[in-house]
Amino acid sequence: KRIDRVNEAFVRAVLETARAEVFFDASKGPMRLVRLLASSTFDLRVVTLVRDVRAYATSARRRGTSLRDAAETWKKDQLTIRAVTSELPHDRKLLVRYEDLCTNPSGTLVRLHDFCGVAPIVPPRQLFSHEQHVLGNNMRMAASIEIRLDERWRTELKDSEQAEVLHIAGALNREFGYQR
Repeated sequence: KRIDRVNEAFVRAVLETARAEVFFDASKGPMRLVRLLASSTFDLRVVTLVRDVRAYATSARRRGTSLRDAAETWKKDQLTIRAVTSELPHDRKLLVRYEDLCTNPSGTLVRLHDFCGVAPIVPPRQLFSHEQHVLGNNMRMAASIEIRLDERWRTELKDSEQAEVLHIAGALNREFGYQR
């Protein structure tokens, strides 16, 4: 309950400071979502950003996680998000695929803006990291950030490694529209 109160106070402070009506939480794990959904304080909508499990596993491997562990984590997280949001009305949930965001940022952002009930803005072609945020991954340290599709998994994963990842999470991956 204390953590919930702290979260609520934090969101209110950000909204007040920014003079905004919408707070977009970009948590990566589903447990924060569980806590936010348990609160009746907010008019909550859930955007699930999903990425092909093979890309997720390849990225995790670069950080020292095994492909098997990464695929199992991806699958567990997606199933948890599904279970946690199962009671939400359809109009309170939006699925966004990473690949769609990268290949069509403007169109995807229009969908996001509409879903969140805010006026759409045209995204800049290039983001300057120091103007955007102070937290996050190492790309925040770059002079600029470009939206680009990263499909290194296609060349970095052997066929046998792709098969291993898909054996674990392939059915769910296909449900998100990812084909072999």
